[in-house]
Amino acid sequence: MSDKVCCICNGPIDDHVTPEGKVYWTDGHNALPIKDGRCCTPCNVSVISARIKEACRGESPPERIRIHSISKLRSKLSN
Repeated sequence: MSDKVCCICNGPIDDHVTPEGKVYWTDGHNALPIKDGRCCTPCNVSVISARIKEACRGESPPERIRIHSISKLRSKLSN
């Protein structure tokens, strides 16, 4: 696991690995349009992707980011 920190939840940015376990990416995901920085996979899935889908549908941005949902997703991904 890299020592980089997610700009959304302040959790660790996860390494991306091949099925064989070889690390091929350690810089996380682009956190735009939420923040200018890098984010972890749980934030990318639950926050960034949701915001992009809302924008494509012409919906307004959410009033707040649900950090508790990110924690639940992070624990599912780590199992």
